[in-house]
Amino acid sequence: MLRVPNYPEEFCKFTGELIHSAQWDPTVDLTGKRVGVVGTGASAIQIVPTIVNRVEKLTVFQRRAPYLMPKIQFEYPEACKWALAKVPGLRWATRATIFWLQELLHIGFQHNTIGAKLVEKISTVQRRSQISQEMLRKKMTPNYEFGCKRILPTNDYYPAIQKPNVEVVSSKIKEVKDRTIWSDDGTRTDLDVLILATGYKAHDYFAPMNIIGKNSEDILHTWKTDSPKTYLGTVCSSLPNYFSLLGPNTALGHNSVIFMIECQVEWMIRLLQEMHRREVNSFNVKESAEDDFMHFFDEGHRKTVWGNASCGSWYVNSKGKITTLWPFNVVSFWRLLLGLNTEDFDFQ
Repeated sequence: MLRVPNYPEEFCKFTGELIHSAQWDPTVDLTGKRVGVVGTGASAIQIVPTIVNRVEKLTVFQRRAPYLMPKIQFEYPEACKWALAKVPGLRWATRATIFWLQELLHIGFQHNTIGAKLVEKISTVQRRSQISQEMLRKKMTPNYEFGCKRILPTNDYYPAIQKPNVEVVSSKIKEVKDRTIWSDDGTRTDLDVLILATGYKAHDYFAPMNIIGKNSEDILHTWKTDSPKTYLGTVCSSLPNYFSLLGPNTALGHNSVIFMIECQVEWMIRLLQEMHRREVNSFNVKESAEDDFMHFFDEGHRKTVWGNASCGSWYVNSKGKITTLWPFNVVSFWRLLLGLNTEDFDFQ
C-alpha cells in the first residue's frame, strides 16, 4: 500500500525543482539552496537530518506534529558479533527478543489505557529533553491521541530542526505560486527546491491495475468509494481464486509486516493444497464468512486509538473507515491463520 506516491495537486504548480521522497532525484544538488519539505511523517524525519547541513535554508511545513520515539540503534561490539556467529541458538533468541519487544508496543495503541499513557510518556520525555526552545517544543507537541498517526523512531530529528537555518511552519498552506509558498498567517516562503514527503495513495491498493470481480464489479472503485471487504485480509468474496499479501486490514503500527506476509503465505498454501486434494479449479470464500470476519475486525478497532480518535491519518479512508491496520497483535493473526475452515468456502 505504500507504493503509489501522493502528489497533492497544489504543489505541482511549483516552478522550481520538485522532488517526491518516493521518487528521489539524486541529480538535484541541494547545496546552498533554499529547500522546503512538506510533511513531517516517516519520510520527512529521515530526510530533514540528512540534508540540513547542506542547504542554506530549510523550511519544514508541518500540518500536525508527529509523535516520536527513541530509535534503538547501535553498533554491535565485536564480541557480540562473534557470539552471534558461533553460539548455537543465540541469533534465534536475539530475533525472538526483538519480536516480543515490538509486540509489547501494541499496548500503546489501546485506547485510554495505562499502557498507552506509559508509551506516550516516553515520547513526551524525548521531546522535552531534546527541544530546548519552549515555543518550538509547544509547536512540536501533538494535539491528538498517541498512536493515531504513525509513530516515528528517530534520535536526530528534533536536534535537526533546532539548527539556525531551519524554520518549522505550522500554519496551513494557502497557495503555491511560482517558487513561493504562502501560508494562512501571511508567511511567505521563497524556495529553490520543494521536497514532497506527502506519502502514498494507500487506498489505491492494486492500482493502476483494474480488477473486475463477479457480476462485472469494478473492485477498486468499490473499495475506494466505500471500503474493502476481505476474509482474513487475504481473500475476497467478490474475487474467486484471488489472494492478496499485505492487502486491506493487514498492515501494522508496531511490529514486522514480514511476519504477517509469512502467515498469509502459509495459509494460502494450505488452501491450494485443499484445492488439489479436492481436484477443483476454483475457490470462493462465502459472503457470510467474510461478513463475520469484517464484524470481528471492526469490533477489534473499537478498543484501539484508531477507532476512537481522528487525526487525518492515512490509516482511514475518505469515509472515515479504518481499512489498513490489523487491530490486534500479530500473534493473534498467526493463530487465526493456523487452520483452514473449509466450510467457509465454495469449491468448484
